[in-house]
Amino acid sequence: MSKSPPWCNFTLPELPYSCNNPYPNCTNPFGFQFSSLWTITSFVAQCPDDKRLFDWNEPSLTLSACESFVGRTSFTAYPAADIWARVTLWKFPLIQLIAVLPRPPLSFSNEAFVVAHLLGNPIGTLKSLLLKIANCQTRAEFWVDRSEDDLGDLIEGEGDERCNEIKRKWKALAIIVDAYDEWGFDRGRRAQDFLYERLSQDVATVSTEEKIEFLSICQGTADALAADRATQFLPVVAAQIIFIGSIAIAFGRTPAASEGPNANTYINIEAHSIAFSALYFWLIPAVLLGSIIGASQTENAIPRILRQFQVELNHSFSSWEQGVPNEHLFDGQREVPATTQRQKSGGIYSWQPEDVRKALIADIESRSHDKALRRQLRTGSKDTPSTLLIRLMRLAPGSWKFSFLMVLFSLLAGLLVSALVPPDGFWCRDWAELSIAVVWILSDALDYLPVLFKWNSEDRYPRIYRLIFHKDVLLGLCNIAVVIAIQVGIMNQCSCYSIEGRTGLAFPEISTIAGTLTYNIYIGYPAIAFLCIGFELLVFPGIVCYQYKEAFSVFMQRDNGESNFRHWHSFRRSRLVEYILNFSSWLVTRNWSFRKHRRHDEEDGDPSSDRTSTSKHELQHFEQRQGSTDTPSQISSQGVEDEDDPASEGMSTRQGCHSHQPSASFSVPMPPDFRNAEDG
Repeated sequence: MSKSPPWCNFTLPELPYSCNNPYPNCTNPFGFQFSSLWTITSFVAQCPDDKRLFDWNEPSLTLSACESFVGRTSFTAYPAADIWARVTLWKFPLIQLIAVLPRPPLSFSNEAFVVAHLLGNPIGTLKSLLLKIANCQTRAEFWVDRSEDDLGDLIEGEGDERCNEIKRKWKALAIIVDAYDEWGFDRGRRAQDFLYERLSQDVATVSTEEKIEFLSICQGTADALAADRATQFLPVVAAQIIFIGSIAIAFGRTPAASEGPNANTYINIEAHSIAFSALYFWLIPAVLLGSIIGASQTENAIPRILRQFQVELNHSFSSWEQGVPNEHLFDGQREVPATTQRQKSGGIYSWQPEDVRKALIADIESRSHDKALRRQLRTGSKDTPSTLLIRLMRLAPGSWKFSFLMVLFSLLAGLLVSALVPPDGFWCRDWAELSIAVVWILSDALDYLPVLFKWNSEDRYPRIYRLIFHKDVLLGLCNIAVVIAIQVGIMNQCSCYSIEGRTGLAFPEISTIAGTLTYNIYIGYPAIAFLCIGFELLVFPGIVCYQYKEAFSVFMQRDNGESNFRHWHSFRRSRLVEYILNFSSWLVTRNWSFRKHRRHDEEDGDPSSDRTSTSKHELQHFEQRQGSTDTPSQISSQGVEDEDDPASEGMSTRQGCHSHQPSASFSVPMPPDFRNAEDG
């Protein structure tokens, strides 16, 4: 039986060091630990020809020497205090984001299902949230297109006050239909048809007075639904700010903790913690979209409000045939909400069974339309940069590609941070991060599996629900176990810091590696992390908001008619923003018109517009042709005067609330040719 090497001595003898008697092979009592292994490396490096050195110029051990000193090829766990510090610093902010995700309060098992599905299948969660928003968008578009004709005669007032009231009414009708959609889009379609039949101008059997009273009842029901659907925006915004602030503070404290004689933090280890936290940055848009959709306060709230809606209609219009599909709200004669029907048909916003999902997508596509592209096809005009941008940004209902893109950005951020930790390259932790992403993709693919089973219709949904729940719990726990294992230190071993022997052991004490880590922790890693956060927080939700503006208005409405974004709207309409917009429009218009007239002069052979002429002469020639040298302040004052002009106010009223005419306060003088081009 071979004798194990002695424990390493961390003090050299006082006699002169001799390469004939080099530092002996021994076992490091601390295992794989940077500080003690660096001391051993310093002793071994006294002899440049020592075979245990990978490179003498930058002293580093070979893989075999490292494993010899460590005494094993397995990992060495981090100290418990370090593990707890990294969990609280990099993982707790993610946990608080998960905690504030709105969950429909159908049951405790339903809330557990939502969390398990979020962690086990983020792609499926995101595409289901997008599908919910897309469905609401088509409901809102239905009422927006008909609001001027069918609701305009029922609303009193003029100008902006009338337009705001019309907007409030179509949002009210949309949120009622969206509430019925929780029991299936076919119920929502029946509710939408009923409401439209009572409000349409083509229905002569309903008087104007009855329509006004009916619309008032709808508004009261919508206010109750808006008050119940708490869009937990303030807690979510606070959680997002705390999360981003925690990341920023962690980046700030890491360099300070890694410097000095008693440094207890290694940048390379912290960088890998950053990378595994970046894997979950997709939580930012998921929680943000979920908070905009909101959730009911209790399981019985929406059924009770819809039942009261039917009671008020029966009381006010006893001669009407019942058209609101309320028969599905309760199971039989019992006063128990039909939770199962609600769960499988749309009550869980972050998941729908695949067959229900496909049917809903087909129904949305049959109802949806893109106004900009429809107008292009109708007029036969060519593609412009704006229409091409709209076509490029257009999302399919419940887009899998867009959902995968949000998860992919988080994955790329994590992979890039880990790859930039010396030794540079794709190795241990990158494979672990990639395996987590593969599990997410596999989990989303397994959601299609129940379609293959020929279960009976009665017990089909409960079986699918349990199967998806167990699958998400199992795969979610697998990924969490990987993250925990890495936090404990399973990658803290010789092979992971030497790329399986292809490089020397990457000690953070080596001067070049220390310089690289210092630069990355100040610039590289924060740039990658906050660029990813910027896309997840602003760009991706911004694209969704751009396409589904009406749906966001429906979800964010309040029971007092105001918007949850009223402070943003106040800022957007401020005089500062008005002046900036006027100034920008003035510059763009003058530049466009100047270039247009210059091109015309060149075609006519005007020598004053030759390309070799001075810009001063061209500007004078343009101003003579333009006949106006208005300044931005004059333009702004003209806009205010036009806004107060009764004639212009009447014209605005006649044009309607959805004519998309430029506001008078932002009007800019344009040359005749420009006006003609715009009118055409």
